[in-house]
Amino acid sequence: MAFSLTCACGARLEVDDVFAGQIVQCPDCSLGLKVPQAHNPLLRTSGLALASLLLALVGAFTVVGTLLAVVVGVAALVHMHGKGDRLAGRGYAVAGIMLGLLLTAVTGVAFTSSELFGLRRVLAEARWVGKLDFSGSDEILRVNEGYAISRPSREWGVYQETAPNPNDRNWDDLLLVLPGQDAAILCIAKLNPQDSLDRCCELAVNEFKEFDKAGLFGRKAQKRKPARFQEDRSKRQQLDGPVETMETVLEKSLAGQDRTFLMHVIKKRDGVCYVVLAGTRTKNFEALEPQFREALKSFRVLEVGEQR
Repeated sequence: MAFSLTCACGARLEVDDVFAGQIVQCPDCSLGLKVPQAHNPLLRTSGLALASLLLALVGAFTVVGTLLAVVVGVAALVHMHGKGDRLAGRGYAVAGIMLGLLLTAVTGVAFTSSELFGLRRVLAEARWVGKLDFSGSDEILRVNEGYAISRPSREWGVYQETAPNPNDRNWDDLLLVLPGQDAAILCIAKLNPQDSLDRCCELAVNEFKEFDKAGLFGRKAQKRKPARFQEDRSKRQQLDGPVETMETVLEKSLAGQDRTFLMHVIKKRDGVCYVVLAGTRTKNFEALEPQFREALKSFRVLEVGEQR
């Protein structure tokens, strides 16, 4: 395609489009003439480039959407290479890639940081929505199992079993949950008539080491074994009281979570053994320990008259 130009001196020039946007000289008077930019009616914006930017914006903080934005953006650049006379939108593709990478990084940090944006608290609360009962008395009686325990405050809810078949449940007896702090108190009743208090404690520690009792570490824990586990033997001690009680501190890491638990093992003379586990994420344990100890201190074995 050629451009027709008229110089001030009256000369008419036919200029090839390769000189579009450049300055050419009039052959008669040597005056410089600006050749206009070529207009390409076939130039269009790449759909892949637009899709990359939209994916980054619409899929923000979803990881999948932002990563897909990066992939589509790179594909758009590859597709547009060497087609500048027909395809536009390189800026959209670059923006989609940069936003995708940035939002993916921010989302990753948000999910791995325990406090950023308060996501961990939100996720912890969402896990227990509709599953906890906050009504009733502070002291919870377990007549069939023969014990009672008081929740530290009304913020603690009692987990309501929802499994249609009792044999399908993955928790034992009584579970109290403080959802906002991702804390739990688990009470288990066992019959070990021949075992001593020390033996009951060993069995309870080993069982907690091998299994995710009550699903305290969430669904992901079922596919991530073995766990990292240790007991602080220096803190194992026998407590004074109407029944034999052993206290120990346990630490367990599973599914990317570090949790610390205070365990009480209570043994009755008739052979019934109770295990009470109170714990939360390790970084929150010190702040919540007073509540755990308050609940453990409230634990009592029911008298004969109360079990009827």
